[in-house]
Formats: sequence, structure tokens, C-alpha cells
Amino acid sequence: MNQFKTAALLGLLSGLPIAVSYWAIGGTSGAFIGLVIAAGMNLGSWFFSEKIALGAYNAQPVDASQAPELYGMVERA
Repeated sequence: MNQFKTAALLGLLSGLPIAVSYWAIGGTSGAFIGLVIAAGMNLGSWFFSEKIALGAYNAQPVDASQAPELYGMVERA
């Protein structure tokens, strides 16, 4: 079910710039420009998703001396 929700969200977020540029610019050339924008947004979010998620939580790297319990959990998994 989560994969369906993800696909639906990506479809909606991809269709929105296509529809807006089709309406604003007009015709198939506007839809093509919207498709390029949507593809750029999807590729950008895919490429930078890790950096965005880590930046949203102000994540910082830790070493084994700072969090030995965490390192123990990760090594066991």
C-alpha cells in the first residue's frame, strides 16, 4: 500500500507542473516544458533526498567513542 501511495504522490507532483505549464504556456510545447521541469524535480529529489532528510534533523556524524550503544546495535543488525 505504501508503494501505491508513493507512486500516487509522485504522479500528482509530476502532473502539477505539466498541467500548469500546459495552461500557462499553452499546448504541447508547454506540456513538454512542464515534463522537463517535473523530471528535473524528481531527479533532484531522488539525488538529494539523503542530504535533505539529514539536514532537516540537523544530523551529525558520531563515532564509536561518543555512542558505543548505538554502534553495538548497528553491528548486531
